[in-house]
Amino acid sequence: MSANINIREATESDIDFIFWIMKTAARSGQELGFIDKLFPGEEEKNFSFIKEMILSDIKSLFHYSNFILAEENGVPVAGMSGYYTPEIHSEHFRECFAKTQEKFGLSEEEREDMTANLAVFVGCFPGLLENAWVVEWVAAKPEYRGKGIVRKLLHSIINYGIENTDCEVVQIAVAKGNTPAVNAYKGIGFESYDEKVSKEFEQEFGYPGMERLVINKESFSNYS
Repeated sequence: MSANINIREATESDIDFIFWIMKTAARSGQELGFIDKLFPGEEEKNFSFIKEMILSDIKSLFHYSNFILAEENGVPVAGMSGYYTPEIHSEHFRECFAKTQEKFGLSEEEREDMTANLAVFVGCFPGLLENAWVVEWVAAKPEYRGKGIVRKLLHSIINYGIENTDCEVVQIAVAKGNTPAVNAYKGIGFESYDEKVSKEFEQEFGYPGMERLVINKESFSNYS
């Protein structure tokens, strides 16, 4: 790993790279992810919608302040997010999502269409465990993968959650069948917890569904 890699908290000015992280992570190596399904075929509209959620005054799992970034010589090359479920949970997402739809002036029919577009993905998305530190939106630029940068980010964000919250467990979700990612997470102590798969999901996104892995904070300290 380059000696010039620095890890820092994200700011509002990182909006473009945060969107790239989210879009890349959501695609899981496939052509499309759930962000592409918001407004199919309208990338700029997808970006504008997600940007509103990233910068919203409702702190949901999309919020920029959840993210940390790795940068080389001042240029972001990788990132991920982390949040504590008693403070940020599904209801915050629903509130932020509805507020953004309202800000975009979407009609009831357009909202229903969006819900339908996302239904298959939502059906296989793992829930949030109580009192958990959740790691999400993990992505690195292709040329920076396999260099230990993501591992360094993982240790940083998990240690932050363990040291600054009362979490009992850390959870992370990964595309079912993404063996390199699963092996990387298990290499720092994560264990398989559950999974959600469906034929419809695989037909739409190119992989069977989502697998959730967890690690308790005592176990993680043994791998740090």
